[in-house]
Amino acid sequence: MRAGGAESGATERRALINYMTRTCIEASKPMTILAGTQWRADPSFVEQNSGQAVYLFSPVYHTTQRRRHDLSTATTQGSAGEAPRPGATGGSRHARPPTRGRNDRASGVPFTSIQNVADNMLTNTSPTIRRGGVNTVFVMPNLVPPITTVKHCLAYKETLESLEPNVTFLMSLYLHPNISPETVIEAKRAGIAGIKSYPHGVTTHSDHGVMSYEHFYPVFEEMERQDMVLNLHGELPPSAGKDITVLNAEEAFLPTLLDLHQRFPKLRIILEHCTSAAAIEAVKSCGPTVAATITAHHLFLIVDDWAGDPHAFCKPVAKLPSDRRALLKTVVSGDSKFFFGTDSAPHRAETKRADRVAAGVFTQPHAVGFVIDALEQGVEMGVIKAEDVTKEKLENFLSEFGRSFYKVEDTRKERIVLSRPSDAVENLLRSADGSVEVVPFRRAKMTWGVSWR
Repeated sequence: MRAGGAESGATERRALINYMTRTCIEASKPMTILAGTQWRADPSFVEQNSGQAVYLFSPVYHTTQRRRHDLSTATTQGSAGEAPRPGATGGSRHARPPTRGRNDRASGVPFTSIQNVADNMLTNTSPTIRRGGVNTVFVMPNLVPPITTVKHCLAYKETLESLEPNVTFLMSLYLHPNISPETVIEAKRAGIAGIKSYPHGVTTHSDHGVMSYEHFYPVFEEMERQDMVLNLHGELPPSAGKDITVLNAEEAFLPTLLDLHQRFPKLRIILEHCTSAAAIEAVKSCGPTVAATITAHHLFLIVDDWAGDPHAFCKPVAKLPSDRRALLKTVVSGDSKFFFGTDSAPHRAETKRADRVAAGVFTQPHAVGFVIDALEQGVEMGVIKAEDVTKEKLENFLSEFGRSFYKVEDTRKERIVLSRPSDAVENLLRSADGSVEVVPFRRAKMTWGVSWR
């Protein structure tokens, strides 16, 4: 908290809420307040509900890193153990699956069949996409086995659409030696949006990841011609000899990003879930074909948080307070190179209590609300000012910038209602049969609510 104490912070928080309310009411055009996903708020639907400001948004676009399990419908239990809440819907962007064992940590459903355990997770988390305020998702391919063929990718898409028909799924392939220029052409014709790169061994299901990018130069050349997106998990593998650890793995990767951009200047590249001030500056230094996503949870976390809480541990890890401040400032900067990405990863509760903790944070059920919460904290800390959080900047960060980069139109024309905090985040999400339990991010904390119109 900045100088001035709790009273000053509370005043700034009220100022932000009042400012958002006023600009929403006075605006004559749509407004966006959602990170990573694109949202449009329609001021004609601004209401007063029991003295609380209510904002209406139209989700335009939300790219999500998803693993097989984070896309299911989960029944929710409040902190007091009340019955599941009916009718809550939302959406998410960068979501990853919760994990039980090696096969359960993939980002999608296996091509051949869905095992009972995996099916339970998928079925019990998919509805949280819309519940979090999202209706368009970029689906990540790091399943077991990884999605390296168009046939596998389309089968996975069909499975996802059967579980949640009210979400648009943008599909991707896993960058793998099996991917060839011919695969790129086939993928483009099939409507697949991009190809995701995972450096070998840096995150969940990256065992088949990239060791060297030189092998893939012909693939990138074809991606340029086909106008497909290359999504990068921007970390180098740990190396004792080079002093690379989880804390500097992202910064160590940045020369690779710059080199790829120099070699393929027309290739659209997204540095996913950037966590550091260095990553932000690197992306800024590139041309208009390079962009980056920022998650909701990295707007809250620093290294001290995940070091003591497995439910705040993800890859890339949260960094220093200065990095968090840089992320918060970037969200309200109005820079079109940065937009929201949830990277939400619902892992089984037992994998978060294991000797080797699964990497991933489950934010999807409250994806949009968490962004607003984080900005409020940023105002309280004095990192940003209430007047920095304008309707135009929020709309662009949460909606327009991402949709524009992916060249995705808003075909659904939906709206969400974002209301002031009245409920706490659940302590636990449990499947109907009790076989799957997932602990959400910021459990028991108050957050903004989302409903659809």
